Amino acid sequence: MDLPQLLEIFGAVSVAMLFGSMTFFSCVLAPLIFIELDAATAGQFIRRLFPWYYVVIGILSLIAALSFAVTLPYDAAIMGIITFGAYFSRQVVMPRTNLWRDAMMQGNKASEVSFKQLHRIFVLINAVQLPYFASYYEFYGNSVTQIMKTLPFRVKTGTGDIFDIEFPLHEETGDPVRVSQMVRQLLATLDRDLALFADTSNGDVL
Repeated sequence: MDLPQLLEIFGAVSVAMLFGSMTFFSCVLAPLIFIELDAATAGQFIRRLFPWYYVVIGILSLIAALSFAVTLPYDAAIMGIITFGAYFSRQVVMPRTNLWRDAMMQGNKASEVSFKQLHRIFVLINAVQLPYFASYYEFYGNSVTQIMKTLPFRVKTGTGDIFDIEFPLHEETGDPVRVSQMVRQLLATLDRDLALFADTSNGDVL
């Protein structure tokens, strides 16, 4: 498997972790906090948690963007936008949101309206992002399955020639790594045999 394919898989793992983190926070952690804690304590806890939430989102989306940059520029651009959004939310929007919430708790009606509007925007952004992550992960899972129908293998001969070979995998293959190990053993056996017959050409081996 070459470097671009490895980067795509690395990026896909980052997208999966990003999707899982956002889903867990939005659908499990945040509701549970407000169920188990009183409103004042829950608000303070969420206020401390949100900065770390955006740090995780920013790091994972940045890793995905860099991983996709070579072969998937469209997906890299989307991940880059998410990275910028996480940074902007943490450094610009969140401080204003906290100020509006504090003013709202003191009875400022205008701040209450601003806070609720911004909260709706956050909910909408998550609602748009999550289906994208889910659909991408399903698509890339199918792509990885297609990639692993063959086993990429690089062979260096005794004369210094390098050959890239793709061995077709059986449909019931369960562990491509084990297949790779067996292929190496077979080639090592051939190499020892060829050492006894110097007149064998590379074409004969292939």
